[in-house]
Amino acid sequence: MRVAVFSDVHGNIYSFKNILNSMKKNNVEYYIFCGDICGYYYHQNEIIELFKELKNFICVMGNHDKKIIRLLQQKESITKNEIDKYGSSNLLLLKNITEKNKEYLQNLSIKYEGSIDNRKIGVFHGSPFNFLGGYVYPTDSLNNFEKLEYDIVFLGHTHYSMYKKLHNIIIVNPGSCGQPRNGRLPSYAIWETTTNKVEFKYVDYDPTKLVNDINMHDKSNKYLIDILFRGR
Repeated sequence: MRVAVFSDVHGNIYSFKNILNSMKKNNVEYYIFCGDICGYYYHQNEIIELFKELKNFICVMGNHDKKIIRLLQQKESITKNEIDKYGSSNLLLLKNITEKNKEYLQNLSIKYEGSIDNRKIGVFHGSPFNFLGGYVYPTDSLNNFEKLEYDIVFLGHTHYSMYKKLHNIIIVNPGSCGQPRNGRLPSYAIWETTTNKVEFKYVDYDPTKLVNDINMHDKSNKYLIDILFRGR
């Protein structure tokens, strides 16, 4: 079975539509999302609607999704420092999110553990040791993963694509399909369950409309544009 693994879309509908088209052209039968629909950019409602159309779909929560949930539940507030760094997308989403999409976010799990084609998998936004906040970079020591009882683990959060094979476990980060930070294009991965092989796909898109969105909603926020083009 061909499984598409993707992460960290962050409201970037323009990139995600191209990613989704690429997935479908590659005849994937299953989808895994490693978290962060929300944060940074502005089209979370539309992205959730596309998520709802996917069949055979595992979707976990990211730290930015958790932030929106806590804001909706009035357990947190948005600080000026957060707006200065991340822009106004959370404020806009709080005003515009539909009731069904609010429910969709609130029903997301912080992890997934199960099996696909008799291979034990774990799906986490951060890490198996810190589900939402953990960072696992390609240069990190991964010795603590060897004690885990998975065949393959899928992670997000860093926006860096990664493939590591230890003697008993494979660790994959598909990179970010909304805001890559490793000097490459937006990406996802295809996991072939029969062979246990992983292939990364890099998909270009025209960011002009997103830059226009940023200039409309957060014109003074240079960071949102700078990080979008990091390494391009």
